[in-house]
Amino acid sequence: MKKGVDPVLTFWKGFGIFKLGSTTEAIREVEMIQSRREITYAAITALIYYHEHCRIVDRETVDNLKYSQENAHNTASDRDLINASLFYLHIKELKRASQTITGVIESNQSNLNAIAIKGWVYLGAPKPEYVEKGLQIFENVLNEEEGGNPKHLEALLGRSAYYEITKKYNVAIEIITEVTIAYKDFTPANIIKAKLHILNAEWELVIETIQKVLQYDEYNIEALRIYIFYLLSREKDTDSLMDKFSDLSMAFNQQEAKNADAYYSYSKLFARICSRDIDILK
Repeated sequence: MKKGVDPVLTFWKGFGIFKLGSTTEAIREVEMIQSRREITYAAITALIYYHEHCRIVDRETVDNLKYSQENAHNTASDRDLINASLFYLHIKELKRASQTITGVIESNQSNLNAIAIKGWVYLGAPKPEYVEKGLQIFENVLNEEEGGNPKHLEALLGRSAYYEITKKYNVAIEIITEVTIAYKDFTPANIIKAKLHILNAEWELVIETIQKVLQYDEYNIEALRIYIFYLLSREKDTDSLMDKFSDLSMAFNQQEAKNADAYYSYSKLFARICSRDIDILK
C-alpha cells in the first residue's frame, strides 16, 4: 500500500467495489490494509463477508479470518470499531452493528459519532418503537446543553431521515436545509433535499435544488437521474431530455462503467415513465 493513503478510505473503497459486483477485487483492496492497526478489525470483518460471498468459498481462509477477528476485536481502537459497526449497518446486520457500537459507547460515553451510529441502527430496525428510540438518540446528540453538538452531521441526517420515514416531509426538508447551510460542500444533502421535494410534490424546488448540484458537479449521476425523472414526468422537453441523457451516459462511462445493477435500475425507471417514447427507449 502506498505511503500516505488513508486506510479508512481504502476500506470503504473496497466496499464500493464489492457493491459493484467485483468481489475478488474488493478482497484484494481490503487485504492491503488488513495489517493497519487503525482498521484491522473492520478489515477482517469485511474480508469474512466478502469471502463468504465468493462463488466458491474458501472455508479455510474464512476460518482463519474468524480466528484473527477475535484477537483483533480485543485490541481494536474506537475508530476501528466504529467503521466495523458502520459496515455491519450497511450490510443490514443490525444486531452486530448494535453490539459493536455499544462497546464503543460503554468505553466512552461522550463519543457523539458512536452514539449517532447507534441512532441509525435503531432507525433501521423494523419496529416503530425502535425508530422512535433512534430519533431520541439523534436529539440527544444535537442537544448542546447536554454536551451534544447542534451541527453534528450524522445526527442531523438521522433526524431528517426519521421525519421522512414518518412522512413529515416539511420537517425533514427544514432539517436537511440546515445541513446544506452548515455543510455547503456536502452534495448528498441537496440530493436528499430534492428527493424530499419530490415526495412533497414541490416540483419547482426539485429542479432548483438539482441545478445547484449540477452547477458544481455537472456529471453527478444521482442529480442527473432526478433531472431526467423531472423532465419525463413534468416537462416532456425532448431537447433538454436528450441533453441530460447524453450527460448521464457520459457520467456512467466515467464513474460506473462496471455497475450493471445501476444501469438496469435507471433504465427500468425511465422505461416505466417515458410513455413508450421510442427515442427514449433507444
